[in-house]
Amino acid sequence: NKHSYNARKRILIVDDVILISNLIKTRISNLDYEIEVAKDGEEALEKIALFKPNLILLDIMLPKLSGVEVLKRIKEDKSNQYIKIIKP
Repeated sequence: NKHSYNARKRILIVDDVILISNLIKTRISNLDYEIEVAKDGEEALEKIALFKPNLILLDIMLPKLSGVEVLKRIKEDKSNQYIKIIKP
């Protein structure tokens, strides 16, 4: 298992409103998480593949690829089954 139990947890924030992403990032930055941000659906899928987040905070209204489509693609890939997703 390449996701060691002791590894820092990773959170991906997906929102096209940079102010919101930065606010969330600031609020959770004092916790022991690695945090990445994606500003659209396509970037979200790229970051999921590279960053391997444990948790995704996913906005539904996104440019290029909607949050609904991102969610569908995440669920289609069995290697993503461990990822928890929170959407508004």
